[in-house]
Amino acid sequence: MDRSRLPMIWDITNIEGFSKAEYMMAFFAILFGYITSEYFKGFGLLFRYLHKMQFPWSFLMYAGITFILITIY
Repeated sequence: MDRSRLPMIWDITNIEGFSKAEYMMAFFAILFGYITSEYFKGFGLLFRYLHKMQFPWSFLMYAGITFILITIY
């Protein structure tokens, strides 16, 4: 790749100097963000259709505790 023709793309794609720990931290941040967004999407659907659903108290308590722990984390 000729650096003089595409200097901006070269700067964006240059990943030298990062350690494995930094790569893993970025990977887990993306993974955790995806899981959290899916969890909140599920909570939104749960609140939207709550009047049509019936859940045992144990499920509601587990969901509430998990929600609190995710928001704290």
